[in-house]
Amino acid sequence: MKKMWEDILICTVAALFTAGALYLLSPKHFTEHTSLGARSTESGSGIIVIEDGQVLVDINEADAGLLMSLPGIGEKTAAAIVAEREENGPFSCLEDLTRVNGIGPKTVESLAGFAAAG
Repeated sequence: MKKMWEDILICTVAALFTAGALYLLSPKHFTEHTSLGARSTESGSGIIVIEDGQVLVDINEADAGLLMSLPGIGEKTAAAIVAEREENGPFSCLEDLTRVNGIGPKTVESLAGFAAAG
């Protein structure tokens, strides 16, 4: 019986964590990259906090794990973004992600509101 309650507790905690992550990553908690306004970036965090508390992933600071939280970005693409950034310097805007093989205008469009070049 104790094992069953432990399993239920673990599942509940996992569900709450997942729900919290989805809530934080939902589009209503992000803003369009073209209207960022005042913002601050905690150096090396890969996160940009907008004046009103909204959060974006900084494509110039985020590690591969954080980049994989973006829509349409998997393990290989995240690694390619990091490699491109390290080899050729930071991205000046979100559209610069098209420098990465496999990222085209549609992918960039889907990232609007989730990511920005800090």
